[in-house]
Parts: sequence; C-alpha cells; structure tokens
Amino acid sequence: MTVETAPGVAASVARLEADGVRVLSAFQEPYKNRIQFLVSLPIEKVVPAPFQRDISKPHVDKLKTVIKKVGRYLDPILIVRADDGGYWTPNGVHRWEAMKSLGARTITGILVEGEEISEFILALNTEKTPNVRDKALEVIRMYRRMLEKTPRRKESELEDRFEAAFLITLGLVYEQKPRFSGSTYAPILRKVDAFRDKGLESAMGDREQMRDELVSVDAQVQDIVKKLQSRGFKFPYLKTFVLSKCNPFHGKRKLKEEFFQVMAALRRNLGSFDPGSVRRDQILAMAGITAGAGSTE
Repeated sequence: MTVETAPGVAASVARLEADGVRVLSAFQEPYKNRIQFLVSLPIEKVVPAPFQRDISKPHVDKLKTVIKKVGRYLDPILIVRADDGGYWTPNGVHRWEAMKSLGARTITGILVEGEEISEFILALNTEKTPNVRDKALEVIRMYRRMLEKTPRRKESELEDRFEAAFLITLGLVYEQKPRFSGSTYAPILRKVDAFRDKGLESAMGDREQMRDELVSVDAQVQDIVKKLQSRGFKFPYLKTFVLSKCNPFHGKRKLKEEFFQVMAALRRNLGSFDPGSVRRDQILAMAGITAGAGSTE
C-alpha cells in the first residue's frame, strides 16, 4: 500500500481540491507515520489561527528583505484545515504576511486536517532565537567555506549574505574565546566594522588583526572589572558599565573613524580609568536602578 492509497487519503485529497487547494503530494511524517499534505493554495484562503500572536511589522519587513535577496520562497508554513472548513496557520503567520505584502497570490504549506493541532501553537514555536554568539559563529563558518572556494571574491559582495560585517570579526573571536561577551561590544562594532572591498584572502588578514585587537581591549576591560569586583562590586553588568564610561564615542549614531582608530581611543580611556573613583550609585544609575535597590554591595 502506498501513501496515496492509504485509507482516507483519496477522500481528503478530493475534499481539499474541492476547496481550491492544490495537493502537491501526500506523505508520512517520520515520527508516527501520520499522513500530511504538501499543498499550494490561494493566499487569501489562509488566515492566522484565532489565538495567534500579534504580527510584528519589523519581523515581516525582515522576512520580505530576505525573500527578495534569496529570490525565492523556501520555508512552507503550517496550515490546518479547521473544523468549519477554513484554513488557519498556527505557525508561519509572519511568512504568510510577508508573502502577501510581496504580492504573492499563492502560498505553499504543510497541511494537517483538524484544528486541534492549533492548540499546540506555543509548543510549535520552539525555535531558539539566535544570539550574537550563534550568529557570529554561523557567519565565520560560512565565511571560511567561501574563502576556501573563492579566495579572490570580494568581501563586500557578501553584504547580502550576512546580517552585519562585525559578526565576521566576532566569529573569529568566539573561535578562540567561546565565553567572550560579544553583545557588550556589538553596539561599538556595528558602527565601525564594514565589509571590505578586497578579496576574502586579504580581508581575512585584516579580520585576524581586528580579532587580536578586540581581544586585547577586552583584557584591559577585564582587568578593570576585576579591580571593581575586589572593591565589593558584584554586579553582572560591570563590563557594560566600564565600556560605557570609556567609550569616547558614546551616544554618537555614526562614526567617521575606522575600527583601529576607535579601538586606540578606547584603549587610551581604559588606561586612564580609575576604578577607585567609581561609586555604587553610578553603576546602579547606568543600569537604571535607583540607589538603595538591588545589590547591597
């Protein structure tokens, strides 16, 4: 017996096609071998599940940008055929909205009959949001693969592949220091790290120098943090406090200076920073905590 001849499949296909749903294939999911359908249907026939989370416009805009860059739609949404004959998506509403905004007339999805699946909406949305470390390591692994295959390809050509240039530099750091606090440096790096208009082989040399410089700066920051901790300050955001105090470009949205100029200025400020002059209320204020609250150190 094939999937197509399994009990109930023919009736389901007929029911779906009568609704204007094009059944591309029927298949067994690999856990309990239950029948599911890969389908294409008019996008206006699909609606968010009634208890779906609100749509995030920034997330939709990001998805639209990615779909346009890739030049194709790759990730089918989950569709359930509700008991009243409607079609809901309990997992994929942002992809659905992005495709609608891009003018798509149809949407591809994996369809399951029975709206009870929608009751597992929270359980279905289990994907871990990648943090800075996750993104940086993924980027540097892709970068190394591209370097191996096309060493003369310009780094600037990868701008549409990677979210930001600084993730390349941070990826190199994380390879050496898995516990590096990259998110602390990201606001600075985002302003001064740009894609290089040179071949990957040459650009990698620059990146390795930038990695070494960033690791060296972090050693200075760590030394100051240890001195603050020795004074009894045990707050988890001491590194952020030190960088905020020593960042010579704090508050500026754009910088004309390049990476090594900014790092040199940061080094100078770190070198003249006096941990002995820091007061508890200054640290609390930076974190938005009123004096007298939080830690008693």
